[in-house]
Formats: sequence, C-alpha cells, structure tokens
Amino acid sequence: MQLNNFREWLSDNLRYIVLILGIVIVLLGIFFGVRAIGSSLASSGSSESVYSDSVVSEVRTKETSSAESAAEEQPANLSPAEAEIAESTNQALTEAVTAYYAGYTNRDADAVAAVTDVLSEEERAVIASETDHRDYSDVKVYTTPSPESSGTIVYAAYNYKEAGQIVDFPGIEQLYVRNDGTAEKIILSDLPTDIAVYITSLRDQNEAVSAMYAQTDAAFATAAAAESAAQSAVEAARNEAAESTPSEEEENVTAESTEQTAEPEETQPEAEPEPEPEPEPAPQPEPEPQPEPEDTFSANATLNQACNMRSAPEYGNNIIAELDEGERVQRLEFDEGWVKIRRSNGTTGYIASRFLS
Repeated sequence: MQLNNFREWLSDNLRYIVLILGIVIVLLGIFFGVRAIGSSLASSGSSESVYSDSVVSEVRTKETSSAESAAEEQPANLSPAEAEIAESTNQALTEAVTAYYAGYTNRDADAVAAVTDVLSEEERAVIASETDHRDYSDVKVYTTPSPESSGTIVYAAYNYKEAGQIVDFPGIEQLYVRNDGTAEKIILSDLPTDIAVYITSLRDQNEAVSAMYAQTDAAFATAAAAESAAQSAVEAARNEAAESTPSEEEENVTAESTEQTAEPEETQPEAEPEPEPEPEPAPQPEPEPQPEPEDTFSANATLNQACNMRSAPEYGNNIIAELDEGERVQRLEFDEGWVKIRRSNGTTGYIASRFLS
C-alpha cells in the first residue's frame, strides 16, 4: 500500500525532480567553469609579470652598462693628441661665448660679467675704454672635452678691429667654460693645475689645435700687410689733398695780385737796363735714396697695464724687461694668447695678449 502511494507520488512529481536536477547540474557547470577560467587568467598574469620583471631587469642592466661605458670614455683617459675638436653644438655654451665678445664690442661690462665667473674692476675699465677698444665679429666656437665632466675647453676664432685700424685682423683665444648648475660661465679665475696642464698639452700635441693656430698666424700676417698698405694709401691721399689745397697765405698773395692788376695804369718810369744774367751753376747730382732698414719700429698697439716681457710665450720663461702702462709697442705676431712685440729700443719678446689694446 505504501509502495503504491510512493510510486504514485513519484509519477506525479517526476518532471519537477528532473527539472531541479538539471538546474543543479547547470549551476555546478557554471561554478566549475568560472573557477577554471579564473585559474587560467591568474596563470597568464603571473607569466606576464615574470616577463615584465625580466625586461625591466634587462633594461636596468643595459643602462648600468652604458653608464659604466660612458664613465670609461671620460676625457681624462684620453691623451691630448687623441682629443677631437669640433664646432660647438651646445647652444647655451655658444650663446655665452658670443655674448662675452659682444659685451666687449658694445663696451658693456655688465653683459660680460653675466657670462663670466669673476670680472675685476681693471677689466671693467678696459671694456669701457674709448681708446683701448676692440670690435669683435664673426665669432666661431670650437670645443673639446675637459678632464672634469662639468667643464669644456673652448677655442673662439674671430675677427677684430681696434681704433684706427682699417683691416679686420683674425684672432683665436682659448677659453674654459664650466656649468655652475644654472648656466654656462666663462672661467677667468685660475684653473686647477691638471686642467691647465692638459690645455697646454693640447696646443703642443693635438694636430687640429696646432693647425688652427697656424692658420690664424698666417691670416694675421696677411692682414698686417694689408693694413700697412691701406694706411700708406690713406696717408698718401691725405698728403696729396693737402698739396692741392692752397694755403691761406697763398690765397692772400693771389688776391693782392688781382687788385694790383685792376688799378689804373700810372706813368711808368723809364726801364733800367736789365743786368746780364749770371751763369747758372752746374746741376749737382741728387743723392740716391737709401733703402730703409728692415724691421723698423712702427708702434701699432698700447699697453693697457704694466706687465713683464718674456723670452718665450709662457709664464715660466725668462723676464726680458718690465713694461709700463701706456707704452707704445709694435705687434709682430700672435701665438696662443701671447703676442710677440718690439719696443722702441728694438728689443723683442712676448707678453699676454690681454695686456695689449
């Protein structure tokens, strides 16, 4: 009886039981499916993380290697003969050097002070001077690395003209520029010994630097010859103009002669017999002009302060003479910041170019 009742109940509710079991199976399938997908994503994320860490590690390794390589290529490890000289690509440095020479040209000491580490009152007076003055043009900036990472060795090539000159003279000057953390500054104060020695070695051992100075010396000699010819032409033209212009005395004589000619004629006295002309003396031969001695003294520069004249273009060489401020000298040739000069007594030697104006 009971069994029959159960069979009757199962028959009536079988469809509901199947529906519930189907729902349970679907829910279990969704649950395990989501769980499997989550595990797969977690595994993929872990692999990407490992790959990313690997890439970052490799990049850091390469950066460290590059930094070490750059450190090994510091100029301190290069000999002066191997140093490369090239036109500056550092815009800030080029502008600082250009502003330095523009300040001298415009007699603007404040502009020069803005791009230098120190500027003395004596140098300010030179910049503002009307007589000891230079106009700079066509400034070109060449650089080579320095033993210290914050500094740069600079060679500035330019043309300049002093008061009274007609021709532009070429010049070259070695400067040292250091970045003080805010801007590029031209260092006028004393340099560390190792840097000063390195710069001196560049002049002696580096072919490019030596060639720059040799070209400047040759161009300077050409300009000096052209200046001498131009000054001679100006002087000749001035003398010719003076000779063709009658003086005030000659003009007065001409005016008196004209007035006498305009007066009415008066009774002329009887003409006296003219004396017999005396025989003319035999012409004397004119002395032949003697050629001017070579290397004559011709002052073309002035000392802007007292200094020592040395036997060679270095501070360690013998002092030949002590020169006074305002002395006039003849500039002969340019040699890496030094100038060979001749005094009025014929003595020749070298002084630093900054003492000349």
